[in-house]
Amino acid sequence: MGVVADAALAAGGKVHGVITEGLHRRGQSHSGLTRHEIALTLRSRKERMIEIADAFIALPGGIGTIEELMEVWTMNQLSEIDKPVGLLNTAGFFAAFLGFIDHMVATKFLPAAHRHSISVEENATTLIDKLHRHARIDVPKWL
Repeated sequence: MGVVADAALAAGGKVHGVITEGLHRRGQSHSGLTRHEIALTLRSRKERMIEIADAFIALPGGIGTIEELMEVWTMNQLSEIDKPVGLLNTAGFFAAFLGFIDHMVATKFLPAAHRHSISVEENATTLIDKLHRHARIDVPKWL
């Protein structure tokens, strides 16, 4: 995330970071952010990020990335939030994950409409354009 923050700042953007107290104590905070918040726990960090975000974009990453993606996708599905979610599928990084989601649809654990409630693109500009056109999926969760 530091590379993304650096690029946004270099382009004249503003970057608002939310980090856990433990990571901050270990020196993981980015000193150049426009705004910086320290959350006591990972749970409170995610709650704060969900509160302040207009949309969510998952970049290639590890288990934390997938966990945060699944949480906001589920919150959208349950109508707890209504914010667009996207995957920046750089070099096909999420292909296997998308195959798993398609398997959930095929085995009737996910309505097909919910499969398409996440925007997926390899190009960041195209993905952001899609997120701006986000339309809520009102298909019931239950099959």
